[in-house]
Amino acid sequence: MIAEIAGDFAVEGSNIYDLGCSTGTTMLNLDRVIAKKVKFVGSDLSSFDDYCSRVNRVVPKLTGIGATSRGVQFNWRRLVSAEYGTTFVWIAASFS
Repeated sequence: MIAEIAGDFAVEGSNIYDLGCSTGTTMLNLDRVIAKKVKFVGSDLSSFDDYCSRVNRVVPKLTGIGATSRGVQFNWRRLVSAEYGTTFVWIAASFS
């Protein structure tokens, strides 16, 4: 099924990406179905387990957060509008 969908969207000269390709079976099937000249690019995250062993997923490291957020202008009105606007709509709709 994915081969047919990709075939509909494939444009000659474009790239088709398969993330987490493992054995590349999907790309082999795509190559049989897609007649256009496209480039297949496969990437597998086999090093994901290594990444998980190095990164603490419970307690984040906050070093460098100040340098990252320095210079960012925060718009409180936009936050309030986005967060409480939805709540207001639900409350107003419940009284209608």
